[in-house]
Amino acid sequence: MTTRPLDRFAAPLTLVLCMVWGFNQVVAKAALAEIGPIGQTGVRSAIGVVCVVLYAALTKRRIFRVDGSEAAGLFAGVLFTAEFIALYESLRWTTASRATVFI
Repeated sequence: MTTRPLDRFAAPLTLVLCMVWGFNQVVAKAALAEIGPIGQTGVRSAIGVVCVVLYAALTKRRIFRVDGSEAAGLFAGVLFTAEFIALYESLRWTTASRATVFI
């Protein structure tokens, strides 16, 4: 595989993406007093869903079609949920539990 240098579109896009990610951490810490970490995660996920649905609508892509990958997606979701619950249960009574949400 050969690598190419960033072009005139990719370099500023990368910079903007890094700035958005960095700003997200600042906003999350500022909002922590009002909205808990799980609530913030829910809000970010809801915004993400809206963005994906809008993108799919604008590009006329079908994202909710049945294509045979539902079982694998459900299995991955169950594994992710089990991992999150196990992590939460193991850290629930420690001081590290609050910091782990932001990692």
